[in-house]
Amino acid sequence: MAMPAGEFAHVVALVDRRAGAELLAFRSGGATALASPLGQLNSSDPMVLAAFLDWGLRRFPGARSALVIWSHGTGVRDLPPGYDFDLLRFAERAASRASLSRAIFASTLERLVIVRPKLRGVVVDSTDRSYLDGAQLREALRAGCARHRPLDLIGLDACLMQTIEVAYQLRGLATTLVGSPEEQRAPGWPYGAILTGLAAEPTIDGPTLGRIIVREAATEAAHLLRRPVRRTVAALDLGQVEALFELTRVIATGITASELMDHGCVRQALRDVRTRVKRYGETKNADLADLRDWCKIVDLGTRVPTAESLREPLKTLRGALDAAEGPVLGRSALDGDDAARAGGLAIYWPTSFYSPVYDDLDFARSGWGELIRAALRVAAT
Repeated sequence: MAMPAGEFAHVVALVDRRAGAELLAFRSGGATALASPLGQLNSSDPMVLAAFLDWGLRRFPGARSALVIWSHGTGVRDLPPGYDFDLLRFAERAASRASLSRAIFASTLERLVIVRPKLRGVVVDSTDRSYLDGAQLREALRAGCARHRPLDLIGLDACLMQTIEVAYQLRGLATTLVGSPEEQRAPGWPYGAILTGLAAEPTIDGPTLGRIIVREAATEAAHLLRRPVRRTVAALDLGQVEALFELTRVIATGITASELMDHGCVRQALRDVRTRVKRYGETKNADLADLRDWCKIVDLGTRVPTAESLREPLKTLRGALDAAEGPVLGRSALDGDDAARAGGLAIYWPTSFYSPVYDDLDFARSGWGELIRAALRVAAT
């Protein structure tokens, strides 16, 4: 958590390792403990996050505030029943000591093993064998900020988190959201460079800090070109998420209307987007699709008079995701030939299995789940 105060910034962290948790303050000379060791702590308990956030905002008040969660993440997926949390502990033992010492919750792994597609996990605590889902994350942040102003920035340094569903879940809690729709590297973001930029301008706002994170992540990714690497990081204006939700709702409900679903061009567009859309994740059948690329493919496939009602919302949503003053404040992508197609904001678009857990998300009110189910039925015919 970083809180600019006057002409300097306080940087404090709750670090939860297998040996126990502690509160640390970071200064130019290194990290120092702010209290006695906290012992074993379930960092996936929403009240732990809420208490840390409230404590930090009271102990170190400032004109601006930012919270970064560095942890395991599964985006809009869920860990399946019976998930073997020992897999996480084994992987953490293989991670470098330096990576573990810098992690806020637990070291983000190269990837998080998922047995089968489900939904919604973040802040995985392998010791307590639990995690925060999207609804719990929202409630934890809401409780932590209850006596304070909204955060200027929320950073989710975890795998698969920069989705429109996660962004909508966090609406109103901060001005800026930074994350990645990809799996993330174990060491996380380049915090040294990011905090150097913050120290040089401690009064910057959320969008500016978000752009610094994106810039430094891109710079670090460029240094990794000597070996294969996928890296997409984006900053999002959460104040525009409601408008994105409404456009997505119009598109989803418009396509699923019977008079459009009966048209061959619409059905073919849904088949095309299933196989051709830019996807985030390790395989081409990953269930997160780039929202901007999704709009482009469906728009091109429905340019006939019978689907004219779709054209304007598709054009508007795609244009918003491209606009300099749009919701995507900055993006960086390193993904081979696919980099140009990475708009930085993903949406759930599975190729075969639809998880009903998706219906529990706030974003499900858009009708997107019904559209996915309709598209899967089309693909099966």
